[in-house]
Parts: sequence; C-alpha cells; structure tokens
Amino acid sequence: MRAWDVACFISVARELMPDARITVHAKGDLSVSALIGAILDGGRPALRLYDPPRSLDCPSSPDGYDSVVEIPSILRWVDMPDLLARTGAEVLKAPPSTTQ
Repeated sequence: MRAWDVACFISVARELMPDARITVHAKGDLSVSALIGAILDGGRPALRLYDPPRSLDCPSSPDGYDSVVEIPSILRWVDMPDLLARTGAEVLKAPPSTTQ
C-alpha cells in the first residue's frame, strides 16, 4: 500500500506542477516503497535513497511494528540491486541534517 501511495503522490504532483522536476526522498526500509512506487508511476522521478536495505530478503520484527516491506515471492523476480538499477536511484549514506 505504501508503494501505491508514493505512485499516487507522484501522479498528483505531476498534475499540479507539470513543469516541476519531482524528487522522492526515502530512508531505510521505506526506500523499497519509494522504488516500487516510482516503477508503478512509470514517469521516472528522481529518487534519493538514504541507507536502503541491501536486499528484500530481510525479516520483519515478530510484533509486526516496523517498516519492512514484505512482498511474497518477489525474490523470484527481483532484488534491491535490480530495482536500484532499473530506477537509476541515487543511493546516499545518511540523510541531510534537518537541524543546523
């Protein structure tokens, strides 16, 4: 659902600001949602991902309170390196500081 939300946001942003360059920023596990949302959108927005997971093969917490994206059987078809290459995402080590 998060990936669909990202795709819908990108679509609405394009309608409201047709000449704007759209850049999606995401950190950690939510980078997966940003990547998939960008692919669903199809318009190739710029992606800046901070510390994305190295693989989609990571367990979620037992209590279910985390941001790990679980997509059954996705590893049969694609993993993070493939998604990163397909979207041309910029991978960064740490997000920019919001306090200066």
